[in-house]
Amino acid sequence: MHTATSQSRQWVSFCLGEEVFAYQISEVKEIIPYQEPVPVPGAPENVQGVLNVRGEIVPVVSTAKMVGAAQGEAERIIILESHEGPLGMSVDSVGEIISVDPDAIDYEAGKTETIKGTVLHNEHLVILMDFLDCKAPAS
Repeated sequence: MHTATSQSRQWVSFCLGEEVFAYQISEVKEIIPYQEPVPVPGAPENVQGVLNVRGEIVPVVSTAKMVGAAQGEAERIIILESHEGPLGMSVDSVGEIISVDPDAIDYEAGKTETIKGTVLHNEHLVILMDFLDCKAPAS
């Protein structure tokens, strides 16, 4: 078992199809059960729609479409706090909180605009996501 060091950061893991992803927990506002978003005419293909979460309008994107992964049946929405306001990511399921030592991250593997890198956790590849600079789609 990997013990957390003072350098470790906590990430919340989630699944899209058979792949395991994670997002830095410090940027996660909350995780809610999946609700069908209200479609927005003319929105980009990856935008599923918007939700009213306690009086706040939250755009919801298909995380699977953003990263080119297969998505099963979405069961959760992870709400992030982006520079433009809240942003919901639909995911199949939410897993565990994992501690990741920054030195263990392979920053070059699969790096894209939304993928920060990869790390091995319990002998499984975990893809680390980064939407910090992602702008919430116009609603």
